Amino acid sequence: QKFFDAVSERRVPVDMNHLVKLQRSPRRMDLYCWLSYRTPQIGRCKSVSIRLSDLQEIFAPDIADSYNFKNRLKNDLKGIATVYRDFDVAIESDMLVLRKSPSPVPVNITRLVC
Repeated sequence: QKFFDAVSERRVPVDMNHLVKLQRSPRRMDLYCWLSYRTPQIGRCKSVSIRLSDLQEIFAPDIADSYNFKNRLKNDLKGIATVYRDFDVAIESDMLVLRKSPSPVPVNITRLVC
């Protein structure tokens, strides 16, 4: 709920071309959107570590085995990197480590022109 409220209050700019390329995997689309929201907020020279078990509850409650989830997450992150390489993320032991990353959409865009 907290994430939903934050996203509703502060819209997340995503590159729709990226989402189209990820459309065969809803989990990759969700991870991409979450990374688009979360990584630009991290301070310079800082990192955020999140337990994989916490992410599993959110992104893959249907996967019971934590080892299987970790492998799928690695593959999902590789898939996301094929459409946007600038997310600075790594899996270290049982943690996903996030570092400040540029938004997939430049933050200085204030208005879309059709």
